[in-house]
Amino acid sequence: MPSLALDAFGRHLESAVRDLASFQRFDPRSPEHGAIIHPSMGLADPSHVGTMAFVGCAGAVLLGEFVPLERSERGRLAERFVAAAGFVLRSQRPSGRLDLKACNIDSGPDTGFAVQIACALLELDRGSRDADAERRLPAAGVRALRQFIERAVPGLVAGGFHTPNHRWVVASALAQAGALFPRLAARSVVEAYLAEGIDIDTDGFYIERSPAIYDAVTNRSLLLLAEHAGYAPALAAVERSLLVDLHLLHADDTVETALSQRQDHGTRTVPFALAAPLIEAAAVLPRRRALFLSAAARFLAAEPPVGQWGNLFWVARALLRGAVPSFRPVALPDDYSVYWPLRRAWRRRRGARSLTCTPEGPNLLRIAHGSATLAGMSIGHAYFGTGSFRGDAEEVLSDGIRIRSDGTRFPRRPGYDLPLGRPVAPESWERAMADRDLVPMPASRATLTVRDLPDRVRIDIRSDAAPAGACVGICFDFPAGGVWETEALTLKPVAGQELFLQKGPGRMRYGRDWIEIRGGGAAHRMWGMREVPGATGLVRVVLALVTPVRVGIELRFSPENL
Repeated sequence: MPSLALDAFGRHLESAVRDLASFQRFDPRSPEHGAIIHPSMGLADPSHVGTMAFVGCAGAVLLGEFVPLERSERGRLAERFVAAAGFVLRSQRPSGRLDLKACNIDSGPDTGFAVQIACALLELDRGSRDADAERRLPAAGVRALRQFIERAVPGLVAGGFHTPNHRWVVASALAQAGALFPRLAARSVVEAYLAEGIDIDTDGFYIERSPAIYDAVTNRSLLLLAEHAGYAPALAAVERSLLVDLHLLHADDTVETALSQRQDHGTRTVPFALAAPLIEAAAVLPRRRALFLSAAARFLAAEPPVGQWGNLFWVARALLRGAVPSFRPVALPDDYSVYWPLRRAWRRRRGARSLTCTPEGPNLLRIAHGSATLAGMSIGHAYFGTGSFRGDAEEVLSDGIRIRSDGTRFPRRPGYDLPLGRPVAPESWERAMADRDLVPMPASRATLTVRDLPDRVRIDIRSDAAPAGACVGICFDFPAGGVWETEALTLKPVAGQELFLQKGPGRMRYGRDWIEIRGGGAAHRMWGMREVPGATGLVRVVLALVTPVRVGIELRFSPENL
């Protein structure tokens, strides 16, 4: 039976340590001695995305066998580790907290991230001292980390948070510190956080719905709370969250982020950050062991996204704790449909092709097919500012979904206001609106039906409630970098460009993979329609129609096999 992709992981970890070391200020005369000068900010960064990330990764190399080091090289790395730990300690404010220089000053939660790493390192070092005297952390570095934790705990107790995942970071860091050093226990504060309950909904999503970044943070922190605070509800939440994340994967192991509320929204990357919680969860959820380790192995084989140094440490921790014996790999889900009612989102995976539909543009439809991506779809009517297609109801079909937009989201629109016949002061304009008579106009009610068929996707759009002649734009957004091909034209469109497909087919190609639109419309040439979301950074293909609209569009795809 195979094991995880440890050779690849060792290379990634070594590369991270060498990269970070190249940004370290190593000069005992400097007040920044030991600091990582963050490459994107150009300043000394003590946080978990800077110097503390280096402390974690360097510590993992010193504790484990991931990277073969000569004795002299090991000695130099130990010196850098001690210097980095010392800088983090010196960077604490009087509160005991650290700064996240990019945004959060005197930050409790960002100190929590650093305490998580420090506690995990000291826990691993204790085990190493019992098992292998050669593989342990330098004593001076251990002292610095212990002092850091002792100073940080009061800051965590009083520091608060400002995003949902931060609650579990702070609570788990306090639980870790209390388990390592019982005199630091802050059980009442941990219990105050736990009393809020885990923010997972019945669909299996946390509030932030962030599969590429913050699901990993929340799941890791909940697993730490289960381990160090005996918080049993954490395991069920982690299991549900990870299963949802696996159902968001595309065939190339990148993850769908249309539902995310955080900065990974709209991106398409391999969720390397999930590898560590998958490995840790596999150790405590036996029935998911093969599935979770199979997914983790695939993520570890990929190149980690730039800057994910801290996530490398958490993978190393899982491996050093012996959570990764060999396993029998199983296939990840690749043929399913799922509807998440709270999110009002439908997803279909059919081998290499995956579809995601949400109620509003620009994510009415997103498709991944190999390296080809339909990044979004929008529908807009040029109609009273109310014509943006926004789903008011959905019907799940056996092979797709039907979404209805009523076009009535704004009071008194569509319609025309009548005069009051009395003075209306500027400051009372809004209040006077309720007194006006209204000439109503029919709403731009429309339906969108998406069906996933074996060899194509069928899209049907109906809009016949608005008066005839209202301009409609059906917009398909693609990442820049593709080649647009029609029977009469081939070009490489650039980001921000709009292409009007008057008569299909038109095909967007990315190497050997392509998505083809069969359909078209040439009723107008309305650039940058107000009623559809912008597409900055994307290439937009527009089908220009006027009401009434009763149109069928097909999307075809490059063959998966020869």
